[in-house]
Amino acid sequence: MMKSERMSVVSIIVPKKYGKVVIEKLHEMKIYHVQDHKKDKLDIGSPLPNAEDIAGALVKARSLKTVLGVLPTEKQEILSEKKLIEQVNKINESFVRIQEKEQKNKELLSVVEEKEKYHQILEKLGVPLNIVQQEASSLCRFFGVTNTSVKEDFEKTKVMYSLYETKQDKKSMVLIFASVKDKELIQKMLQKYQFQEMHFPKELGIKKNEKEALLKEQKIIEKEKEVWKKEHGSFLNYALSLLEEIHEKAEVPLRFGASEYTLFLKGWVPTRNLKKVSDALEKATKGNIAIEAEEAKGKDIPILLHNKKVWKPFEFFLELFSLPNYKEIDPSILMFFTFPLFFAIMLGDVGYGIVTLLLFLFLKKKMPYAKSLLTIMTYASLVTILFGFMYGEYFGYEHLSEKTGHALCKNTGVCLPRVMELGNEHGEEAALAVEYIYDFPRLLNRAHSHMDVFGMNLLSVLVIGAIIGFIHINFGIALGFYNVFQAHGFKHALYEKVSWWILQLGIILMALGFMKIGFQPWVGASLMVVAAVMLYLGEGISGLVEIPGILSNMLSYMRLGAVGLASVGLAIVINENLVAPIMEQGGLYILVGIVIFTVGHVINIALGIIGPFLHSLRLHYVEFFTKFYKGGGIAFQPFGKKV
Repeated sequence: MMKSERMSVVSIIVPKKYGKVVIEKLHEMKIYHVQDHKKDKLDIGSPLPNAEDIAGALVKARSLKTVLGVLPTEKQEILSEKKLIEQVNKINESFVRIQEKEQKNKELLSVVEEKEKYHQILEKLGVPLNIVQQEASSLCRFFGVTNTSVKEDFEKTKVMYSLYETKQDKKSMVLIFASVKDKELIQKMLQKYQFQEMHFPKELGIKKNEKEALLKEQKIIEKEKEVWKKEHGSFLNYALSLLEEIHEKAEVPLRFGASEYTLFLKGWVPTRNLKKVSDALEKATKGNIAIEAEEAKGKDIPILLHNKKVWKPFEFFLELFSLPNYKEIDPSILMFFTFPLFFAIMLGDVGYGIVTLLLFLFLKKKMPYAKSLLTIMTYASLVTILFGFMYGEYFGYEHLSEKTGHALCKNTGVCLPRVMELGNEHGEEAALAVEYIYDFPRLLNRAHSHMDVFGMNLLSVLVIGAIIGFIHINFGIALGFYNVFQAHGFKHALYEKVSWWILQLGIILMALGFMKIGFQPWVGASLMVVAAVMLYLGEGISGLVEIPGILSNMLSYMRLGAVGLASVGLAIVINENLVAPIMEQGGLYILVGIVIFTVGHVINIALGIIGPFLHSLRLHYVEFFTKFYKGGGIAFQPFGKKV
């Protein structure tokens, strides 16, 4: 059990002329968490003089990165801020020229393709291009789509016209030429056909090989972009990283307080680094600085978790849930022991453990951003293999047939215990219906082992789950006692946490009393009343409301056994009800059996990862954390450190 790093509040007053020096040094050290200044007697600070130019160059670099995607990475010559900004602007201008050329070419290509579309329509209509392009003041033209053919209706009219028509999907494409004097009449005729008018482009002519030339130009531009990317991509990577740092430094004075001649900074530093920060700033400003430090107190203190490398990945679960507040215990090391344990109790199969171990090791190489989670799951897989040996389960198999077991012993020297198993027949001959199997060694058979609990015959894994729940929850209450004692003193801790132990003792004594064991039931009931009063004094009504939850929380841990039994049941169905009967037929059925075995166990492994993961997480977040953990901590984010 550990707490987060001790923090100190560090206030700094420095002349403005040394402001940039202080900013540079704090950015370099990456151990000062800046607190935003709220305007009071002091104004808000102003950005550094070149902040606007830096911001502009940064926007351009980010834009280029977004457009170009993955860029090459090579070592670059270190440039001054001024030259860096100039170079980014110059590169951006060159790319804008390429983009403008590409855009113009695409627009021309779009126009040609649009013309081609109308050429195809005219070809279907059987209309020569030159007829459409001719203009005549005495003629009107109707071009568009109707909901059905208009040809029959037009043949009945005495109007002089030329009609061209073709089918398009479930509608008709029509082109009609007629005298101007009949324009209104034709418009009325077309209305009943839901005529949707279309228009030809003003210019329909296409130059010979015009499209081919534009497509060729597009390829040239694409090659030009690739050459540009190779030439400038690596520099852009370098520039973007550097500009982000420079921009952060240029804008940070907006988080400071400022007067006419001085800057005021306030923030947090890990107490162990206090002297290091103080000495570095004194040296950088040649003593022209005032630094005041005191131990951090109150709320809103940033949290810096300090864990050993082995269990540091479990901070992931706290970040997913909520960081501990400054005075709370960091439960990362506790989850290092219990999360893999709970996961393994549920999955608990040697074969499944090996498969998941290989899977998570492979994903760690492919997904470095998920390293913490995958490291946790690697631990869980290793413990799963251990529990697989304890349960004697290998891809759901708990034993081998007599024939297979005998062959294994003869050929490899690995001899399993030979045991007698009753057959499945019923009636008088059941006693004679026996067969021998070779059983895998185990400490506990979770599918068949039972315990007698007050006259009830319960599966051992369910009972063990409840016992683990009792231990885990009461350990959480003990941690809660420590947290409350640290924050509010012994009296508050007594009422708020010890009351839960008294309540449990009362429940146990009352139950034993009804069973005529030990004290009378009223003794336990009296303790429960005392516990309820203490809870009310410590937590108010909310404490009384939570009383029924203590038992359900403990029983919730029975899922450690129940989820595992579901996985075992599915594995047995796959092995004995699906695979075995098929493979016994021999020949190609063996291949079919292997496929079913593989698919079935892949599905069971997937369920075996998701179920135990979520249930184990729930037991921590809902049942365990609620006994001692408040959370609400703010992550320590030192100036200059990338998140």
